[in-house]
Amino acid sequence: AVRPDGLNINDGCGATHPENISKLVLEHKADCGIALDGDADRVIFCDSDGVEVNGDRIIGMIALDLKKRGRLAADTVVVTGMSNLGLHRAMKENGISVEVTDVGDRYVIERMREKGFNVGGEQSGHIIFRKYAHTGDGLITALMLMQVMIDTQLPLSVLAAGVTMYPQVLKNVRVDDKDGTLADAAVQAAVDACTAELGDSGRVLLRKSGTEPVLRVMAEAGTAEECEKQVDRIIAAMEKSGHLIEVKK
Repeated sequence: AVRPDGLNINDGCGATHPENISKLVLEHKADCGIALDGDADRVIFCDSDGVEVNGDRIIGMIALDLKKRGRLAADTVVVTGMSNLGLHRAMKENGISVEVTDVGDRYVIERMREKGFNVGGEQSGHIIFRKYAHTGDGLITALMLMQVMIDTQLPLSVLAAGVTMYPQVLKNVRVDDKDGTLADAAVQAAVDACTAELGDSGRVLLRKSGTEPVLRVMAEAGTAEECEKQVDRIIAAMEKSGHLIEVKK
């Protein structure tokens, strides 16, 4: 039974817990599953095998389809710094430019308005189609992607295979001073070493939380093990510098 109490939004359900819709898709042998969040501005899909399809892959699939139809403004999509390297690779291979903003949908829509782009969004499934709305809308996004499935007569799993995600590891690290940690020479050296070692095959990213004394340390690479190695190298530098308080669970 549904029992909203004003506090249990997204509690164990919706776009933040797509495993639920995955089970239902397999149970009902559906073509796809659609999971919205509490205010329906975000959407996450799963394919007929119950495999999650996140916002990056949704942006990629729709952008590829719009480009083929000559409807992707300036052949460009707008994403944030958290979007997966796999999306960047897929877009580059298909002649689509990627504009990167700070994390947050407001930065995405600002760039879209500024330069006249019509598709942008976030890995979380918050996607904006400026022709139809100036905010993320999960229902519009779902309709757009299902239209691609209908027009191409291809299952979601085949369409999504065109936008392969790199393994990603993200750890939240509590520190005594966010700016001081980022500016620390040992931390900067660790980031530089990780970047040099990964080369074109991955990346590392440090980002400040906007609400708590936490730095988000993220790595993308060919394997989850490589991601873990690079993230832990940066965290070790934070500990050595004396800024680390704890790695949050």
